Amino acid sequence: MTDKPQSSPTRRDVLRVLGVAALAGVGATAGCKQAGTDARAHTSAHQGDPSTSSSASGGSAVAGSDGPANSGARPTTPHATTPHASSPHTSSPRPTAKPQPAPTVRRGTLLGAGSHAEDGRRRTYVSLIDLDQPVLRPRTIETGFFGHGVAFDPIDPSRALLFEKHGPGCCELDLVAGKLRHRVPTTPERQFYGHGVFTADGRLLLATETIVGDGSKRGVIVVRDGRTLKPLGTFPSYGEAPHDCRLIDEGRTLVVTNGGGTHASGHVPNVAYIDVATRQLKERVPFDTPRVNAGHLAISRGGDLVVVSAPRDGLDLKASDVHGAISFRPAGASGMLKTAKVALINRMRAETLSVAIQEKLGVVAATSPGGNLVSFWDLKTGKLMSTLDTFAQPRGVTVTLDGAFFALTWGGGASLALIDTKTLRPLPGGSLKRAWMSGSHVYVHPLRAKGA
Repeated sequence: MTDKPQSSPTRRDVLRVLGVAALAGVGATAGCKQAGTDARAHTSAHQGDPSTSSSASGGSAVAGSDGPANSGARPTTPHATTPHASSPHTSSPRPTAKPQPAPTVRRGTLLGAGSHAEDGRRRTYVSLIDLDQPVLRPRTIETGFFGHGVAFDPIDPSRALLFEKHGPGCCELDLVAGKLRHRVPTTPERQFYGHGVFTADGRLLLATETIVGDGSKRGVIVVRDGRTLKPLGTFPSYGEAPHDCRLIDEGRTLVVTNGGGTHASGHVPNVAYIDVATRQLKERVPFDTPRVNAGHLAISRGGDLVVVSAPRDGLDLKASDVHGAISFRPAGASGMLKTAKVALINRMRAETLSVAIQEKLGVVAATSPGGNLVSFWDLKTGKLMSTLDTFAQPRGVTVTLDGAFFALTWGGGASLALIDTKTLRPLPGGSLKRAWMSGSHVYVHPLRAKGA
């Protein structure tokens, strides 16, 4: 690995960093970052209050283009771009070019995992699309496993960690050079369970893992050095089969969804609020039904909590009363997460997968692949606002950096659509037939904002 520090933190350093003062502030989605996220989706810069850009109705619009994939071409692997070196100064100075302003990032770079069969083998990769380009063209980084969640380094925007869901896969990526830097192992008795998050200063990485060697599915949060990625310790997730996670309260609290295992196990799915400094449980929030798990979450800067769920393992998925769910707990409320009780819930077949918040407008977007459904909800009341059923198998959803669009991936071909966050309707021309993002999540990252 490159850019290693002279020495790794000692345990005393770790405890200091885990202290309240050192964890002040957390930059967002797109990995699992602090409140203000537009969800897991989630963007890496989506923690802020997204603006409602005047381009929301299409102005300088993204030119919908399938790029090379439109004719069936394979996704291309990116390579680093190196600026031309300036000419050395001589006694006969040449005219100098007028300095150009840095490119404006309005929508950001979309990132998501993908997989498809090719030439008799299964390819797995991360796909990236610069949404601020007039023509949308994906580029890919081979990963060797089907990725799930992403944690973005808050100090180095070119660096990200990709996690497998229920497996040994984890790797560090260079998003600018388009390379896999190296793989990150776990122990034989544990599996990565999908997500992780850096502390605001980038010194530590916290990841959800599950003990599978003894069959208990006991959840742990594994603490790693943010630079070397070497394990430094663990603390409990306060539940079984933990999955998603976010840092809130300026980094003082880690919020974790604990799936709960099978329906027959007796374990209760919950959302755990954990004091990072003391590693003690602050609050455990159950659901008002035992028939759904705790899947992905989104939290507003004010503390409004939204969780999407799949049916508990062990239930008959063919039964009419077995479906996914979306649950709400407004900021300041106490008690259980309340699942939405509307007729539409029966269309959330199999699971409700991805969730994103456009906080300024107070709109929540959720995807239900099995029901070919995208639903939009009021963040404060939990009431259904609108639906779209024009996208087959919708999967990942997130919010562009300017807050103008929900970016949605859908279909067996891993297509991309942009949905106006005000009208909740697709942007004409804002689509891509092959985005190569077939995973559960997409993220928006301000990669070009740092000159990458």
